[in-house]
Amino acid sequence: MELEKSKYKMVCELGACGRRADYSIRFARTGTKSNLNVCSECLKELARLAEQVNAAPADRTRSDARRKRGERE
Repeated sequence: MELEKSKYKMVCELGACGRRADYSIRFARTGTKSNLNVCSECLKELARLAEQVNAAPADRTRSDARRKRGERE
């Protein structure tokens, strides 16, 4: 994924935001028109959510997966 400054006057594509998109997120191995245009406020909110996901304990998820497969911890 790449984050770049938006070159065009686009509308933010997240929810019912309606603000002007400042950034464009380009995904790897997708078509040329597969960009997600987001405003700076929505981008900040996405970054905050990503921090929450990274802060969540991952060990519980791994042990649950092992238990489902019948493996010992």
